[in-house]
Amino acid sequence: VPSGIVLLPVSIWANQITGFENNRLLFKNVKVDVDVSSEPIMNIKDLINSFKN
Repeated sequence: VPSGIVLLPVSIWANQITGFENNRLLFKNVKVDVDVSSEPIMNIKDLINSFKN
């Protein structure tokens, strides 16, 4: 993550990540409804690995 970037919970960003290109994450602007959840937040490394598999 570049210096100066504000980190938000992965669950919010996971809805916008579309893949990788040139070793960078690709995002799209998707409006979503957010609900409170008691589930643990996914680890960023696990999230990135889920795109690779």
